[in-house]
Amino acid sequence: MARGLDGLTSLTLKHVRDRWWNDAFADFLEQALKPRAGKRILDVGCGVGTAEISLARLQISQLRLFGVDMMVDRVREARDRVRGINARAGFAAADAGHLPFVDGAFDCTFCVAVLQHLRDVPMALAELARVTRPGGLILAVEPDNVGRDPGGGPPHASETAMRYDVIAFCDDELVLIAHRFRR
Repeated sequence: MARGLDGLTSLTLKHVRDRWWNDAFADFLEQALKPRAGKRILDVGCGVGTAEISLARLQISQLRLFGVDMMVDRVREARDRVRGINARAGFAAADAGHLPFVDGAFDCTFCVAVLQHLRDVPMALAELARVTRPGGLILAVEPDNVGRDPGGGPPHASETAMRYDVIAFCDDELVLIAHRFRR
């Protein structure tokens, strides 16, 4: 993918995200992450804050949401969008392979449509695991670009990320779940 091109918000590619980021997908995230008062949830590759807005609308007091993205412009837009609905979430510009948090800082860590864009998926997954508390949840959701368009996706995309729609880690055990989010 060309540098600076955002596959989730680009006018030419946004229709792909709209096929699967719908109410059913938002419900899935809520069920998988189980947001509760006092929980700390990190979104790696938060883009413009779509997940944070969805989770903030649940109006769970003391839920602590954080999002990171490599592109500063997206982080700024996410911050502005969340403020626009009077919700609380923290944002920072950061690389998925070098997260600026202490070990075990979060109860849940998740990413949506991020792994397919990374050259070093194992390093990023190790970072998600590092910043997630022992016994916490790591959730990685990837659209099935190969299923939609044979040969689709960047040439360096992880085989695992391209084959499975949902990758979930529970108690240090990798669970691969094939699940489709389609209308």
